Amino acid sequence: MNTGTWRQDYVRLPAVAQKRLILVPKFTVRRKMALNSQEFYSKHILNFIQEEEMQRGTALVRVLKGGGHRPPTKKSLKERFPFSKDFLARFSEANLDVLSQYKKLYADLEGANGSLQHEDFDEHFDEAVFAKALALVLRAIPPGNADADRYHSFVIGALEFIFWPNLIYPRKEFPLHDGRKRIDITYTNAAQSGFFWRVHTAHNIASSLIMVECKNYSKDPANPEIDQLAGRFGTNRGRLGIMLYRTVDNYDLMCFRCRDTAQDNRGFMLPLGDEQVIEYLDLIAMDRRADIDARRQEILLRLIN
Repeated sequence: MNTGTWRQDYVRLPAVAQKRLILVPKFTVRRKMALNSQEFYSKHILNFIQEEEMQRGTALVRVLKGGGHRPPTKKSLKERFPFSKDFLARFSEANLDVLSQYKKLYADLEGANGSLQHEDFDEHFDEAVFAKALALVLRAIPPGNADADRYHSFVIGALEFIFWPNLIYPRKEFPLHDGRKRIDITYTNAAQSGFFWRVHTAHNIASSLIMVECKNYSKDPANPEIDQLAGRFGTNRGRLGIMLYRTVDNYDLMCFRCRDTAQDNRGFMLPLGDEQVIEYLDLIAMDRRADIDARRQEILLRLIN
């Protein structure tokens, strides 16, 4: 039973070449801790204390023969203010600006706040080749009920790859209302910047979950399919979804249908067919992943203007 809570248990770990493995979500992984307590203590706290001691003219300040003054040595400060977790906690509580500046230093470094990229897990991974391969797989899936599950499974992985690291933890056939309704796929919105961050912070869109409906139809999705996705929105789950389909004769009409739902205050749906998905994969293959953000924004603007 999935309760959504942590529990303790003894289990057998998977092993490869007699080495035990612990599997963790890749979104939570970093190569090393960005914030380091020893570095914070040595390079930030002690520097701050040096300036404080100089301004106050304490006995730790060194007096030069010519009458000048020099800050106390870090060695003397370490003896007076020895490193400990308790000291760091008390200092940080009393000097919030120092801790904030330290965090900002790392926030400004490229990649310091971000998740690991796909190539970080495999140095031989070629994102461009993988994107092209996904496009070929999508084209090879026939529309229709016989291949609906195959299309559904493809979409789960393809969207996580396209929108990584913003959409994580995909769940298939997410149950609602005690199982009386189901959402084809849900993703946790973990965006810290960009499109999915902007919509998550918008007061009328708030989207902790991104809901996805997959329609492997050979015909155009119409109002019933759009109403189905709109019925999955909620205050706690969010009000942004993605309608995945294969092809459509009139994309403008599809956008107008989704726009009607938005203007009726029933939620916001981004219509994405094979054409848009392949366009995103082509952008990744051309090392233009950042351009996908603008493409999503263009679709959203069509819904609200």
